[in-house]
Amino acid sequence: MPATEHLDQNAASEKLDRARIPNIDLSALFCESRLLHDDLTTRDDLTTRVKTACLDPGFFYIHNSCVDDATIEAALAASKLFFDTPDSGPIKQSVHNRNAGGMKGWGPMFGEPAYQKGTIAHAESFDIGQQLSDESYRSLDIEPNIWPELSGFKETILDYYQGITRMGQALGGIFSEILGEDSGFISDRSGESAPRTMRLLHYPSNQAQTDPANVGIAAHTDFECFTIMHQTAAGLELTEIRGDRVDPHEAVRGDGVLELVVRAASQLGREDVGCLQHRWLLVALRCVRIARRERRQRGAGWRRRRGAGERA
Repeated sequence: MPATEHLDQNAASEKLDRARIPNIDLSALFCESRLLHDDLTTRDDLTTRVKTACLDPGFFYIHNSCVDDATIEAALAASKLFFDTPDSGPIKQSVHNRNAGGMKGWGPMFGEPAYQKGTIAHAESFDIGQQLSDESYRSLDIEPNIWPELSGFKETILDYYQGITRMGQALGGIFSEILGEDSGFISDRSGESAPRTMRLLHYPSNQAQTDPANVGIAAHTDFECFTIMHQTAAGLELTEIRGDRVDPHEAVRGDGVLELVVRAASQLGREDVGCLQHRWLLVALRCVRIARRERRQRGAGWRRRRGAGERA
């Protein structure tokens, strides 16, 4: 996969046959009555399915995880409540990301970097990481989360975040085994000092005249180990193994299940994480302009622990 600066922002989009998008059942990972570690056949099958999906098309849907539909819907409602408040009002201004080194809190419309020259991102965001004590934030040199004065928002979003974190840790074990390592390989390198970032994103309907610079978010690759995403409408496009850009949204609400999409990201291609770059495609993405429908997305990414002199 080319680096972000070499991606073609204007590449044509294709519709991916739904049958080519694996939809992986994770229920066995979270079965309380019987740990999957005790069922090697089932775990081996799950690991094989995930590996196959990463090889083609390069991403996959998951369902029956530890995050139920009610938790997803509650987070969506809380996200909408926050983003619907005025940009100039006290709720958003009190958690502006300029108050947290640009790393946490609210990112205003058009504040997202122009990953491709000349593009303008039509999105606003709210970023959080792990919820720790003030002392832990200081000792780990991590910007603390900042929360708006909005009834129930913090509790609802943290409930979703904690569920996604649990899911990410379980998937990290699967990815570790695909790398030929023990199941704790990624989690051991993703301790409290490694940011587990979750982004709430709002893409409002965009009535501006169509033009190459007028995008949701321009084409780019993420730098985490892997990313888990959920969206409410079409717009997200991923680059599949054959190089085509496809919109996977058509399957998101299939069969009454609110599914999440998982894709490998750049840190699974680093030599110190297993040298996968010759075997896996690291998926690029973009969010295209949506004229008549607003769109909301939540994404969580897992990174390895920072090394000496390395930036977050």
